[in-house]
Amino acid sequence: MEKNEVYITKAFIVEKDNRGEESEQIVLYTKEYGLIYTHSQASKKTTSKLRPQLNTYALLYVNLVHGKTGWKITGVEEIESPFQFSRDVRFRLLHTFSKLIKRFEGNEKNKKLWAELEYLFSFLKNEESIQFTEQYNEEINLIITIRTLSALGYWNRPGKRLPRYTREDCEFIRKGRLLIKHKITEAIEETQL
Repeated sequence: MEKNEVYITKAFIVEKDNRGEESEQIVLYTKEYGLIYTHSQASKKTTSKLRPQLNTYALLYVNLVHGKTGWKITGVEEIESPFQFSRDVRFRLLHTFSKLIKRFEGNEKNKKLWAELEYLFSFLKNEESIQFTEQYNEEINLIITIRTLSALGYWNRPGKRLPRYTREDCEFIRKGRLLIKHKITEAIEETQL
């Protein structure tokens, strides 16, 4: 990578952490570079052009520069705001996905994991997902975990299709919840992460 060259990629804001009164460290999961830690100088100022769009769990196009001290965000264009989900259980589902990415994902591109993120957003944007996620909250959390572990290569069940965000799959998960939780725990322990 060339220093000071601008890189443009889709990104999901996994986490933000204050760095002084005006700046933040922003953890991004990017389509092109995997998990990266960025610094956003003065992004907390009310006059910052980046501030309105740098929201945790937002899906964005970001402009990044890799300098001496690491990645810096220089521009942002929001694709999906997390605020459409912030008043119901769907926001917590983004939190589940975010925790899994932070725990298991390395600093490399993963097309399958990015596809899972986009699949999750497309499900959450559906109007019917509000009531559905309230009814099947635990089951959907388990489906997110299974699909994420699979995309990362930690859930290997040959011949079995991955559960989707459907009523039928949620009912199946509900009936076998204890066994499925046990299998998830085993898969996570095998990662040694």
